[in-house]
Amino acid sequence: MFKYVGTSSGQTAALNDTVASLQAFGSPVMVPILGQSDHWFTVTQVTATVLAPGSFSISQVKGFDGGPVGGVDSSFNSYMSGLQAFSGSTWKNVFFQVVVAINPSCDFAPGGCGAPPVSDPFFGKYVLIFDPPASGALPRVDAIFEKSPGIVPAATRR
Repeated sequence: MFKYVGTSSGQTAALNDTVASLQAFGSPVMVPILGQSDHWFTVTQVTATVLAPGSFSISQVKGFDGGPVGGVDSSFNSYMSGLQAFSGSTWKNVFFQVVVAINPSCDFAPGGCGAPPVSDPFFGKYVLIFDPPASGALPRVDAIFEKSPGIVPAATRR
């Protein structure tokens, strides 16, 4: 398990290690998504363009949601069924967030439980779980996460 500070530099390091794990070890990466400690996603593929040695532009992230189909996490986000694909930008900006929801009975209850669960080791962190070899050394990878190409309007016929 790897934890990163809950800043943009921490997110960048975690995203780079996701790419490195898949590239160097062929290991899928498990991450909590949507800031939820009870909603995990397994990244199985990252589509990227090499910009320079050790530097990539990420266009797509694919994987599987770990929750029961039809169920919801503690913030009522639905678990997704089957293989999911996201643009690099959507993955980075929407799904891969710091963990803030730790205890469902306190996190979003009116008045909460007093203070955030700052003593929890995942709170306010980016988290990855993958299986590196015994050395555990990851190559340096600098990834850029692209936006979706969007929809291009088709020409109209007359």
